[in-house]
Amino acid sequence: MLLPAVLILALPFLSATTTVLGSALPSIKPVPVPVVIWHGLGDRFDAPGLLSLKADIESRKELEGIFVHIVQIGEDGAGDQRATFFGQANEQVSTVCQQLLDLPEITSPKLNPSGEFDAIGFSQGGQLLRAVVEKCGGGGKRGLSVRNLITVGSQHMGISALPPCPAGSSPFSACRLMHLSLVREGLYSSFAQHNILPAQYFRDEARIDDYLRVNQFLKDINNEREGDEQAGGPPEEGTETRALMGEDEDEPEPRNQTYKDNFSSLQNLVLLRFSLDTTVVPPHSSHFTLPSPNATNCPLPPLPADPLCYATPLPFDSLPLYSHDYIGLRKLDKRGAIIKGVCQGEHMQIDEECWEGVVSWLGEGEGRIPKKETSFSPQRAGRLCTPTLPHTMFALLTSPRRRLLIFLSLSTTRALTVISLLLCFVAEFMTLASNLHHRALDRRGAAGVEGRYFEDTDIPLQSGGTVGFALAHLLTALFLLAAAIAETPLPAPAHLHMQQVWDLVFKPFGEDCGVLVPGVSMLWIASFELARNITGFVRVAIWMLFVLAIINIILGVTLRSSIKYLRSYTYVKEVDEEEQEAGFRPSSAIFDLPPPAVARTRRSSPTPVDRSLPSSSPLPFLFHRLTTRFRPSPSPPSTKSESLYSTEPPRPAQAAPPRPARPEMMVQIQSPSPVSPLSSEERCRLGPMERMG
Repeated sequence: MLLPAVLILALPFLSATTTVLGSALPSIKPVPVPVVIWHGLGDRFDAPGLLSLKADIESRKELEGIFVHIVQIGEDGAGDQRATFFGQANEQVSTVCQQLLDLPEITSPKLNPSGEFDAIGFSQGGQLLRAVVEKCGGGGKRGLSVRNLITVGSQHMGISALPPCPAGSSPFSACRLMHLSLVREGLYSSFAQHNILPAQYFRDEARIDDYLRVNQFLKDINNEREGDEQAGGPPEEGTETRALMGEDEDEPEPRNQTYKDNFSSLQNLVLLRFSLDTTVVPPHSSHFTLPSPNATNCPLPPLPADPLCYATPLPFDSLPLYSHDYIGLRKLDKRGAIIKGVCQGEHMQIDEECWEGVVSWLGEGEGRIPKKETSFSPQRAGRLCTPTLPHTMFALLTSPRRRLLIFLSLSTTRALTVISLLLCFVAEFMTLASNLHHRALDRRGAAGVEGRYFEDTDIPLQSGGTVGFALAHLLTALFLLAAAIAETPLPAPAHLHMQQVWDLVFKPFGEDCGVLVPGVSMLWIASFELARNITGFVRVAIWMLFVLAIINIILGVTLRSSIKYLRSYTYVKEVDEEEQEAGFRPSSAIFDLPPPAVARTRRSSPTPVDRSLPSSSPLPFLFHRLTTRFRPSPSPPSTKSESLYSTEPPRPAQAAPPRPARPEMMVQIQSPSPVSPLSSEERCRLGPMERMG
């Protein structure tokens, strides 16, 4: 009886003691959920911008002790940046899954009691992290558990156009035409689909069959199959369950139920797009939707995007991805787990307000995006653009005649390209052949004067290095045309470094043929658009033009050489006949090699040669340079003024050197020397002008 009474009396003291001890013990704060960041195209894990975002998260008081991991694919920063362009998306996703499973800060129950983490994907990294959720999620011993997936400017429904062209470029500029050619033809090749990351989430609505046939990444994580419908109404009664479970009788391949289960297990899916985004086309892809083709006056690819024109989104009930719930998107929407927001500015220009909205979903935050935007019901369109130039010029392209006009434009471009390249071949090849011909003549002429050679003649011949560059340009253009004729798919990633490739390879070629090639776009259209989109008739026409070009080159070089030779020979004969009447003749060594019939006899001491040439001469510059630039002879120069006729008295005879075995040789050009008297026998063998000596 005493024990209960004692306990009753001691209760106030025990409660007071407990209060004191409780206030003395430190409060235990829960460990924040870790964060995983995957950057976008062209970025790297050690970029200052990413590191500053990581530091900002770690420095926040409400997120004290949080672990932030930035995904790294390459061995270093440069390799990680290259991996955003080149590689296989599915392989990179598998690598990141294993990378995260090996992090104790994420998988260890002691370091991360919740076993979950939040994922932030910037641009391209958003759909890659979604693939991580679908392929490696589900929790458990061999799975990752993602709580919130936050994507910023990502491309969940793919892209249908390349990044935009510089502001102010014309609709028919190289960039605009290159966009159209690459979008339509180059990105669905086997090489691009296995090596170029942007090509693996390229989803062109105009070529949806090609996308469903060859794509191995976006089609897979969207659980799409070849033959899927692309736009329609809500599912009919009685068909919803089969579609949800992937049990349609007509489906050639069942859909991956694991993808759907893992993706629908997210606590929140936060989708942010940029208000002035012209990099992600269509920008609706960031909100997991597409623009409505029937409710917009905004320009469609390949026209330039208007950042102020946001087309009415296609109702999600019309997308089989949502209506049939291929990946659990509708399941998330039904429980209000999908949140959409808009960041002000251009693509990846994250301001403070946008960043605060992202961080608000980390840790124990509830997010700052209003719940009223969680529904995928049709939205009110943003401010429709007022058509301005160049959009007004192409308003017709949004009509049914759009494809016809584009086809005509491309056909004209093809014709101009092929003709320009062929003309360029002829011009470059003939120039190269002519220069090599001149160099060969120069060598032969130098060898024919017994060791005497012209020094620094200033002949307008290309140097060896320039000749090599011209040959390289010619072979490059030949490769482009051959690829176009053979319909060989050229490597698609070249467009990612267009300016660098152009500066290094095509720019000199384009400058040399600037008159013949109507714009720099022609070489790019020839290399990409013509590579795989040539009809049989056009291909035959190209072959015919190519054969004609070869014939023209052969005939042109032959005729050019023949005409040049005949002109020089005819000129020598005309000058000889005219000057014989005047009592003198010029040396024929200054022209192209004459035939043996007009070869002159070598003499030891030639007479002075007139340095001038009649104004009607076709070769005044060449004559002047070759007659004034020669190697001086050992004999002393003449102090007398040079004239056509020598007025000096004859000097004592000098011993003539022995004559060579061959009597017929070219006249050797030497420096002026005093005239030596000749014997009567020698005078008989000389011409009229030489007798004047």
